[in-house]
Amino acid sequence: MSTTNKSKFPVITTGSKPATRSGTPTNGDLLQAITGMQASQSSQFRELQVSLASVTKQLADLKNDNLVLRNEVSSLAARIAIFEGDHIVPVNDDFSSKIIREISERNSCDLSVIAYDVPESSSSSPSQRIIDDTTELSNALSSINTTLPVDIKVVRLDGHLSKKPRPLKLIFKSKDEAANLLLKFRQSIRNGCNISNSLRLVWDKTFMERQLLRSAHAEFERRKQSGESNLVVKYVNGVPSVTKMQPKNDVAGRR
Repeated sequence: MSTTNKSKFPVITTGSKPATRSGTPTNGDLLQAITGMQASQSSQFRELQVSLASVTKQLADLKNDNLVLRNEVSSLAARIAIFEGDHIVPVNDDFSSKIIREISERNSCDLSVIAYDVPESSSSSPSQRIIDDTTELSNALSSINTTLPVDIKVVRLDGHLSKKPRPLKLIFKSKDEAANLLLKFRQSIRNGCNISNSLRLVWDKTFMERQLLRSAHAEFERRKQSGESNLVVKYVNGVPSVTKMQPKNDVAGRR
């Protein structure tokens, strides 16, 4: 009789894996693939957001640059008109100094905006008046969702005694900041926004520009007294001029 002993327990081998169909992805594989796709899509979406923000900023900068360029071209046209009006341009040191002074003033004015009808502070403290003036202007601009730069400088201009507040001069650190404020203000006016306190914002003007504007208004009053009607002071090629009133869709002038 055979004496061979058989184990009562089955032989178990280690390291074996359940048999699966070759090439069939597991649930873990699918989950990993989905997670990878989601991460890739999120990354692409973030890149798209950054690109859109960059394009939007570039468009805004382009609008501001275009406005500044148009102002400079209009200012140059005004100077040329003045010089050509004299027919003969005297070339001397005084003439050259006037040109240099006008250009220097123009560069300074490009940093400044004049605000009209901003209520004046009644405080006796100069520093408190500045705070009050800035607050009044900020409140007026809040209706068009516009805020002032924190480093802006505000100065009340001297004026004749009247019931109206003196003009408020806003001095910015850059041309772009000044141009951007005026651009937003003008767009809001065209869109029919109600501006608080009948606020008006315009570019600052050089001495020569103010002279031309005063002359135009004097001519306007003189012609009006003579019986002419439908007159208006408008900027034509950068120069304030008295013309007949045009239809509302007519576009002219600068500043």
